[in-house]
Amino acid sequence: ITKADVTTEAASPIDTVAPTDSDITKADVTTEAASPIDTVAPTDSDITKADVTTEAASPNDTVVPTDSDITKADVTTEAASPTDTLAPTDSDITKADVTTEAASPNDT
Repeated sequence: ITKADVTTEAASPIDTVAPTDSDITKADVTTEAASPIDTVAPTDSDITKADVTTEAASPNDTVVPTDSDITKADVTTEAASPTDTLAPTDSDITKADVTTEAASPNDT
């Protein structure tokens, strides 16, 4: 029995030959856990800041949108009425609309 025999790691049930310590590298140790549908465990470099800061997708999104998909224009858009097909933008309402007097019940 030599030192080489003693420092050999235990073999897994499917190993045909017990691998040596040199078979395991830092890269193997720092690999993140694979999801149940992953065929190969991805490395840390597979996840970027862009992935982490991606907004949550709505239930009917096919692809998760990125933060850049939402602009200030979207945020400041007024609420749409129940009959609107698209929410109008602030530019749809002018000073003329705001200062128009109320119509009487019999105005057409």
